[in-house]
Amino acid sequence: MLKFCRRILYSWTFITPSHNNVIKRYLISPGPLGLVQFDEDRRLCRKKIYHMKDQFLRNLGEKLGDGEYIFKEDVAALLYLTDKNDDFDFVSEVIRRYQKLVKKKTFIKEYPVGAVVLQMLYINEREDLAFKMFLHEEKSINSLYRHRECFMIMMDMLYEKEQFEDIISLIYTCENYIGKMPEIVNIVLASFYRMNSKESLQQMLNYLNELTNDPWQLSNRCAMLCCMLAYKQGEIELSLEMIQLPIFEVNRKKLVSPIDNIKILAYIELGRVEDAVEILKDAMINYPQPANLFFDDVLTVLETAVHELGDKEFEATYQEISSSLRGSGFVFPSLLEHYILRPISFKEFSRLCGANNIYMKHYRQSKERSYTDLT
Repeated sequence: MLKFCRRILYSWTFITPSHNNVIKRYLISPGPLGLVQFDEDRRLCRKKIYHMKDQFLRNLGEKLGDGEYIFKEDVAALLYLTDKNDDFDFVSEVIRRYQKLVKKKTFIKEYPVGAVVLQMLYINEREDLAFKMFLHEEKSINSLYRHRECFMIMMDMLYEKEQFEDIISLIYTCENYIGKMPEIVNIVLASFYRMNSKESLQQMLNYLNELTNDPWQLSNRCAMLCCMLAYKQGEIELSLEMIQLPIFEVNRKKLVSPIDNIKILAYIELGRVEDAVEILKDAMINYPQPANLFFDDVLTVLETAVHELGDKEFEATYQEISSSLRGSGFVFPSLLEHYILRPISFKEFSRLCGANNIYMKHYRQSKERSYTDLT
């Protein structure tokens, strides 16, 4: 009965009870991807010159034919005016001409054309063309798309279209450019999680092994994606072991956190129901102020497990703890699955990048001090 409940709660997709639609969301919210700013600039441009679009395209075509320079203003206007059903071959030709100027170091610092091209393709739902441009671009240090923001936009675009295998292929095709960017790591681990197979679990383990070679601290989100994937694949002991990996930032705090929901589910599977309840007790002791730590669906599974023990006194104790947690604001209003795949907000994204910058700074300083001590 308990395992049946778990399969229902943690199935491949989740359905909202009120609307009966599959939940769909950005892994990264539109702000950090630049989509909000692009959309505002696009609206402003189209309001001014959209009525002149045909004439503008003719003039731009003549520039291409005559071998004239393509300036920043030309490219920007073209990208803002392009619609989903337009001739993208023409757009690509303009970009190629502009790229030649970039390689000659003309305008290279004036306009982030690569990111804006990808934002335009994102808005127009042309991830097929974006992926093709990404893969076939000449690999040079001044390439239009070999930059942090471009990788993030490209991977999030593929993630939204559920092209998870393409995301995995990108991290190895473009390994020298991506490095270990924390925001990219989130998307990659989420892709392994969404693939939800024994193969994706093994790929994720290999990827984590590569990450441990660098002094990164991965977010709680990353930890939950990894541990939950192991849990879903029936690797309960592995899930518990992964929670303890020092690469995860959560282990620096030594307090109960949302990732302990996975620990509760794992303990239940291993028959350690009393240990699962102890986590709830620790939260009540260590947090003087209420904090969202537990999920209603997880507590429901735990309640079933406690009931199946047949110990009335223990069940009464659990009910008292559970009621206290719910009444005090310790329980999330959402499901665990929704929390794991919720959007990364602009504030969270900035904190994600900033935390690793600080960590890397301290790491370098500690290495410098150790070298000084040796001398």
